[in-house]
Amino acid sequence: MADSDQARLERHFDNIAETALADLRSLALNGGGMGVFFLGTPIIDALARASTRNAAYWRVFVTEFMPSIDSLHSYEPLADVLYKEFRCPGAHNLSASTRFRFTSGDANRGRHLTEVDGFWYLHAGCFAEDVVAAFKALRERTRSDADLRNKVLTWFDEHPPVAPEPSVGPIGGTEAITARP
Repeated sequence: MADSDQARLERHFDNIAETALADLRSLALNGGGMGVFFLGTPIIDALARASTRNAAYWRVFVTEFMPSIDSLHSYEPLADVLYKEFRCPGAHNLSASTRFRFTSGDANRGRHLTEVDGFWYLHAGCFAEDVVAAFKALRERTRSDADLRNKVLTWFDEHPPVAPEPSVGPIGGTEAITARP
């Protein structure tokens, strides 16, 4: 990959970090509740579509890049359920399956990615951290995996992420989350 291609890819990643991820973090830090989930899922969707070119793009991305806490707290068993029962209804109707319980606050952090009595618990702050971690993991992998790097660059060139307004910086004045070492 030419230096100019790598620089263009890094700009695309910077744009995501300085807009969508910065707003996601701001929501999570300020008690944004459902806003965290409604912003986090299209971020996952965009990263998944950029990195995977098959019908199971969501499942592949979620199982490969979303972090697992341990064998009992993982996105893997939720990948399809999140797509069918949260991502799609959330994106199209601002709704979600009643199988989910959305939580926030320090007292509920331990419930993240747990299933209790048939309900899956997702914690807003933990979910935001996991989306950021997946973004960082994808960005890092594009530096060593030429095939992935080319897929992501091609996708972002065709579907450029929103860029912050240069004169005012990130929307809302939040600090950008950067994934650079």
